[in-house]
Amino acid sequence: PPGSGKTYAMTYDVINNSNYNLEIILSKEKSSIKAVCEKFKKHIPSIKPEIYNDGFIYKINQKHIICATVDSLIYVLSGGNNTRHRNTFRGMAQDIEDNGTKLSNFGIFTLKGQSIRLCYKSRIIIDEATKTPSECYINAVYKILQETGSDLHFCGDVLQSTNTCENMMRDVRSFFETKEGINVKFDEGNEIRRFGSAGVDFLNSVIPYDRLGVTRPIAHPDAPKDTDIFCNSFEEPNIEPIIELLKSDQKELGLHPEDVLILCVPTYKDYFSELQVLIHNFWCDLYPDYDDNSQFLAYLHTSQTG
Repeated sequence: PPGSGKTYAMTYDVINNSNYNLEIILSKEKSSIKAVCEKFKKHIPSIKPEIYNDGFIYKINQKHIICATVDSLIYVLSGGNNTRHRNTFRGMAQDIEDNGTKLSNFGIFTLKGQSIRLCYKSRIIIDEATKTPSECYINAVYKILQETGSDLHFCGDVLQSTNTCENMMRDVRSFFETKEGINVKFDEGNEIRRFGSAGVDFLNSVIPYDRLGVTRPIAHPDAPKDTDIFCNSFEEPNIEPIIELLKSDQKELGLHPEDVLILCVPTYKDYFSELQVLIHNFWCDLYPDYDDNSQFLAYLHTSQTG
């Protein structure tokens, strides 16, 4: 589930797992790779990565860690060949599936300026796997495993992304369980650390976990206890209760502007300007040091903008 510490736990394992001397962490989006590096920064603040063409390279003891996009690996291992697919990188993944990788006989290749070898001592990790499409990619990854003997790890929340319905996180289990010689281990977590029981109860009230075949989340014992979920259900948009609740919560919890997220349904769009100004002025009156005209202290995010 969201906020369960998936990336934190994954990066901790990468640092401390002695079974591998090469770890390649991949994601479809560059922003996810940067989030991975933020977790490494928390684990190993004294070690700064080398940066090479949007890739991040860590060398910890005898271990090589490379963080890059899925497409950068697909590009290198396909030799840049796209034979027939309208999507460039899916075409390269298709080429790997059809013709194999461009690895040397010893599994050696260059990724992000690093000469490395894929073998049984290496692991490929695909983070935020809901954002990587299954089409072509999953068969390409399977081909890489067949040729190199590397291990593969997927990390993600099956409900996190609706942008790519046919995604690796959704399809990985059924795909690999049909392949001979592949041992599949599936670990499902359901503890949320990011927010407490009020937030978890809210998720359970709006997401049909049982119908979707997903275990209902629960709050981790160490999760915050002070999360407040307020749903304005008036027939007509009314911003006064929002401001009053914000004032009450700020007084009780000592909130600052960065502690508050307000998610509005589209029916409030005609009130955005007024509500944003009211919230901004509230913070400036409360914390005069914020009122330096360098930033606006309220940004409303609609449920339509994803």
